[in-house]
Amino acid sequence: KWMGDDVPADHNKDPSLTFTVRDRAYAFEASFLPAYYVSPKGSDDNDGTTLDTAFATIEKALGMGDSVCALLDDGTYEVTEQIVIDNGSTVAGANPGARAVVKLMKPLSSADAPGSVFKLAHADARLYNLTVTTDFDRGNSSNNAYGAARDGGFGRGVWIEQAGLVDSCVIT
Repeated sequence: KWMGDDVPADHNKDPSLTFTVRDRAYAFEASFLPAYYVSPKGSDDNDGTTLDTAFATIEKALGMGDSVCALLDDGTYEVTEQIVIDNGSTVAGANPGARAVVKLMKPLSSADAPGSVFKLAHADARLYNLTVTTDFDRGNSSNNAYGAARDGGFGRGVWIEQAGLVDSCVIT
């Protein structure tokens, strides 16, 4: 029986799972990242452990440990700086349909990741079920090889420096 996320808070989850196929038992050990919730209605003074006590910013959730899962509620998250994931963390929309929108509000330029909203700088970094976009004109066709405008850069979405994963995302 899988206990999932509906285990009471005072109960320790057993991460082991055993099942039988053709009279042979297989045992697995599940590994879960600590999850922190983020909401446009949240506050970084909250603890982030439930949707009712969600953080307001993605950066706050990512700062809670070396490898965490930041679960974003539906809504728009306006950011003004590049979000760098340089560990095994995941940023994911909490609900289906990429309804958590991460919107870069100003042009950026960086030698390491020219103007991207997210920089995945770790092989285990993950983005899942998000919309990533900008709130400004991205320039014209006079862009350099990295997609950054020659006049100082702009937001392009996601820069993958390592073998991170982007899955079920809309990037505009």
